[in-house]
Amino acid sequence: DQTVKEARKVKGKKIKVIDAKIRRGFAHAVKTLLSLNKSEITILLNDDIKITDGHFIEKISKAFTDQKVGLVSANPQPIRPQGFIEKAANSAFGVYEKMRYTIRNGNNEFTCDGKVLALSKPFIKSLHMPKNYQLIGNADSFLYFSCLANGFKYKHVKKAVVKFKLPSNLKDYLSLTIRNNTDPYILKGKFGKVVEMEYKKPKLAFYYFGMSEFFKNPTGAILIFIIGLYVKYKARQAQKAFNPTWDIVLSTKNLNHG
Repeated sequence: DQTVKEARKVKGKKIKVIDAKIRRGFAHAVKTLLSLNKSEITILLNDDIKITDGHFIEKISKAFTDQKVGLVSANPQPIRPQGFIEKAANSAFGVYEKMRYTIRNGNNEFTCDGKVLALSKPFIKSLHMPKNYQLIGNADSFLYFSCLANGFKYKHVKKAVVKFKLPSNLKDYLSLTIRNNTDPYILKGKFGKVVEMEYKKPKLAFYYFGMSEFFKNPTGAILIFIIGLYVKYKARQAQKAFNPTWDIVLSTKNLNHG
């Protein structure tokens, strides 16, 4: 996607481009960057995202005025969906979008998205990432539970909005959701019962918001419900042979519409 080429066009002594020749996945990239960066706050940007807020970094950084905060997330919002699969995926997002703010004002695992994460230096120093990346799963959830386990606070900044595109075909949607749903099975071995507790959805809120989305897009909502059953089954299988690199989801890369 020409990332390295475009990054090298930006000149400055403070900019360092790391051109990895071997694709090893997000967890490896996070581990590498955290070992190299000595800043008080490290902000990780991942996936295909668009930032239009000129105060985005400032909003993220302000969360660290509380020195007990170790990990901060932003608020990814989908670009206006186009096509049947995107609209169906948007219905699923709508349920979780509403539900996640019913739990501790959004300061919970459901808002911890790897698209944007910021870490404090003390938290980074306390962090231990296994050499076997299969034990990490998706790095965002691993960082979230490490934050709690190491005695730090997690903070979600709702006003720090970043845009992303939903998958536009069924193959990409399945790949993305199966990947994201492996974490509860992978991480409970390391972090224990807190994983099950954090992933527990408030049933009344979940069903209420689910019905709300159903009336907006009944066909899409039914499809997502059926897919959800399949994803849960496949996620259990995937965690046994977790692939840190996964397949590239191509349909989320066009951020020009919406």
